[in-house]
Amino acid sequence: MRANQFSRTALTVAAVRALVVLEKEDDCLSDPIAYELLTPAWQRALGNRLFRWLVFRIRGGRMVRGITCAVLSRSKLAEDTLEVLINTGNAQYILLGAGLDSYAYRNLQDTEKLKIFEVDFPATQALKQAQVCRAGLTQPANLIYVPCDFESESPAKKLIAHKLNPDVRSVIAWLGIVPYLSQGAIRKVLEDLASLSVEGSHIIFDYYDEIVHTDRAPRDAQSVLRATAAHGEPMISSHNAEGIQSLLKDTGWAIINDYDSESISARFFSKGGTYVREPFSFARLVHATRSA
Repeated sequence: MRANQFSRTALTVAAVRALVVLEKEDDCLSDPIAYELLTPAWQRALGNRLFRWLVFRIRGGRMVRGITCAVLSRSKLAEDTLEVLINTGNAQYILLGAGLDSYAYRNLQDTEKLKIFEVDFPATQALKQAQVCRAGLTQPANLIYVPCDFESESPAKKLIAHKLNPDVRSVIAWLGIVPYLSQGAIRKVLEDLASLSVEGSHIIFDYYDEIVHTDRAPRDAQSVLRATAAHGEPMISSHNAEGIQSLLKDTGWAIINDYDSESISARFFSKGGTYVREPFSFARLVHATRSA
């Protein structure tokens, strides 16, 4: 993605979160502010029930359902992890590739104990700030915007420059970003983040199984790769579980959980013994902590 262009994927993610609320779906995470942060064009589209049915239920179908699982489960894991830290003291929430995330506006009760750092491309942040203003929302005092190009700049250096406290435990939400980065950039970000994270800090990120870049890639994976490439945001990296574990160990992190699609369903989408949502078969979600 070009640094002077906002992320279209960020808009899609916000639209998915808004759709869950508009459709009155009882899910693991509800984001009533997502709709307010969308552009007028997206709001008009989602406000049309026929459009929602045709595009998201019929035409989008399986891909939309898989993306919805990813969007909800990864944010739920990050926010649950953060809640535990807040309940035991001061904390910092770092959203790498924050997009149009609305956590800061949905959780105004913890401003004294929590600092929120939203790290993203300047153009995407400009879009979000414009939508916040348009919606009549007031930026919380504990929210700090940190502009950064992940491929050419160090998020860690940017965070320190914006007054991140390396002695306070952090939850780092690196959601929906890893597949778009080169292997070298991923390693560098993990190393940099470990260097400024005190023991007891956490990182949550999602990735795709290496099968997506082989001739055995499921049809869903092929559809996702085509769609993101068409938006100018190609997914260029994938991993196996052993590789992720080794990468995290090498960069100063210890895995708590590496969820596959089955365990994502069991953790986030199980009701009465039935799975109410089905993630992509190639979806993975990692929770790791800063090792000593």
